[in-house]
Amino acid sequence: MKKGWKVFLCTLLAIVIICGGIFAFAYGENPVISADQTLDGDFITAASDITNEGHVTGDFICAAQNLNNNGTVEGDIIAVVSSHAALSGNVRGSVRILATDINLSGLIERNVMIASEKVVLDHNSNIGRNAYIVGSTILSEGIVRGDLTIVGESITLAGTYEGNVTVNNSSGKYLGFKVLPGTVIKGKLTYQGADNYELPADVIAGEYEFIRTEPSNSEQAKPGLSPGKVIKQIITMLIFYLFALMIYKLFPRFFVKSGELIRTQPLNAAGVGVATFGCLAGGGILLILLLILIVLISNLSVLGYLLLIYIFIIAMAGLLATIPVSMWLGNIVSNGKSKAPGSLIKGLAIITFARLLLDYLKTLNSVSGIAGVVLFIINAAIWVFGTGAVIKTISSVRKAANTQAETEFAEEYSSTDYDTFI
Repeated sequence: MKKGWKVFLCTLLAIVIICGGIFAFAYGENPVISADQTLDGDFITAASDITNEGHVTGDFICAAQNLNNNGTVEGDIIAVVSSHAALSGNVRGSVRILATDINLSGLIERNVMIASEKVVLDHNSNIGRNAYIVGSTILSEGIVRGDLTIVGESITLAGTYEGNVTVNNSSGKYLGFKVLPGTVIKGKLTYQGADNYELPADVIAGEYEFIRTEPSNSEQAKPGLSPGKVIKQIITMLIFYLFALMIYKLFPRFFVKSGELIRTQPLNAAGVGVATFGCLAGGGILLILLLILIVLISNLSVLGYLLLIYIFIIAMAGLLATIPVSMWLGNIVSNGKSKAPGSLIKGLAIITFARLLLDYLKTLNSVSGIAGVVLFIINAAIWVFGTGAVIKTISSVRKAANTQAETEFAEEYSSTDYDTFI
């Protein structure tokens, strides 16, 4: 368990650092919102160092090496930070951050989700609802008005907690968890670890429960929605967002139009998507027939090239299909007020959350069958609608280009005839 946790955390931090490095290389400017500045709408950016001292009326979405927020954000903060993140301002929404080192000392009026090697919620931190923290070294000494869930190796609790507190000591060591004197837990404290922890006499807890966890191999672990799986899904979403953002930068109008096509012509998009699936299925059958023929002539290299092309087409269709569906979902959530990058990340978040929820429901015997069917339907719908929208948009763009070329040719031909006549 301990070895697996360290491998997972190192992988997580490596991905975060790589993402931050990519953005730092791609974007040279370091945006700063001054104390007297108000930015209307969402603030989406990527840079080496990002600072907010002012007021953001929408969501604050960024990727950076260092992030400092001392101002006010009326929406959510969603960030990937390869080095240090410091939040000491007022966030009226939720905070979701992947980083190497996080220090939170401000007011978060809604929920907090953090994954980092080192996490500090100092005595000035105030979280209005629930907090979910995954890390290696975690210190929490502020106020959490909802429930607090922590998974880590070295965990220290102080401060005041108005809801329930659940602590999972992944290191399996007795010294990996401690509660400082004066800590107040108004709800129930649940500690999961290898050895029981005796609360100090001057610690107030409404109820205390110890759950012994025995070290086990990953093959013997009980299936479920583990924090590691959640973080893995979030990382996958963020990496795909980087890919989708790059595609959007290259073809901005194309994916905006494909997302709009799902809203205005859903049946048309679905029909084209089903037809595309039929073509790919037919291509698979054709490959099988070619395999039989190629085996007879003993030239397997041709089949290898065809198989690689077929796999590439399927993979690209699956990747590109998610983009227009995410744009469509993001526009629905934001009522069409968000810009394309904001709609894209919101749509991806909705899809990721739905998949995580259904993955969790699949572990429950009472609803596992239904959850599996619903998950299959959602994935199939994303592929069908998304692929159909992409193919339909490509077709319309091609027709528009041909029409434009014919118009230009006709104008040029007419001008040439007129000059000849003169």
